[in-house]
Amino acid sequence: KIEKRNEYLRLLDGLVYGDSAKQGFVRGQTFWHPQMGFTFTAPDGFTISNQPSQVVAASKKTGTVIILDSVANSKGLDPLSFMNQVWLQGKPATGVEEININGKPAATASLTGVVQGQPVTIRLIAIEWTPDTVFRFQMAIPNTVDVGMVEALKRTTYSLRTMTAQEKQAIQPLKIKVVSAGAGDTVASLASRM
Repeated sequence: KIEKRNEYLRLLDGLVYGDSAKQGFVRGQTFWHPQMGFTFTAPDGFTISNQPSQVVAASKKTGTVIILDSVANSKGLDPLSFMNQVWLQGKPATGVEEININGKPAATASLTGVVQGQPVTIRLIAIEWTPDTVFRFQMAIPNTVDVGMVEALKRTTYSLRTMTAQEKQAIQPLKIKVVSAGAGDTVASLASRM
């Protein structure tokens, strides 16, 4: 039985748990996706949830929500044209303008809306990630948030960038590490090595 236990522990050692590099993963306030090669950082106090088709960052304290996803741009539209023709499709928007996010052409616009009965400003940002792919930020910002939160959301927008080759190598998913306790080890001494 000891041999089976040891074999089981050997199989567990190094096993990836949580999100994988293929799906992307969260470290603190930053989301990393080595396979797609991008990263962004959410404001302090936001919880980031990695879902199959999007990344959601939400603040329970303010009710603010950020959604990032990617969509095909089969017509190869520039971000402003994509915003107007594909995303807005005639919806009334304000502040529609071209911007640049870390060297990538982008466009932004605002809409008014209601989320869970609360009036919000919906900020849309379309970023040309590749000629045939657009990354989209959608931010639901309650009208009650302060200027500091609005600035933090702008920083989130401009934090979206391409990962470097070194980052892709260095950022790894969490793995199980099996450690044998020695005679002098305590829970505290083992925990301090984590």
